[in-house]
Amino acid sequence: MDNNLSNFIKYCLGYVKLTRERTVLVQQKYSVSLPTDFFGLLGLLNGDTDEKIAEPIDLRTFYKYDPKDVPKEEIDDYKKEKELANKIEDIFIINTEMINIQNRSS
Repeated sequence: MDNNLSNFIKYCLGYVKLTRERTVLVQQKYSVSLPTDFFGLLGLLNGDTDEKIAEPIDLRTFYKYDPKDVPKEEIDDYKKEKELANKIEDIFIINTEMINIQNRSS
């Protein structure tokens, strides 16, 4: 009996270690750092006082120009904002797919 319990506990610990490592890797892969130039966290955290439940992400240069018409002096900003926009879109798509899978299985 003690041997069975010991094996079960070892199995559970192994499972937790495996899933925790995978979760950390997924979080790193599907996360993005938003500098304060693009996103004001205080505005989002003050949602209860200003009654806003969302806060815009400021990618002004990215939305201002057609990709073919970006001026040379703003190309670096455009590329940086485009990379952020693409990463955010990827995260949104993956989260939406995960929600759909969860809804189908329940």
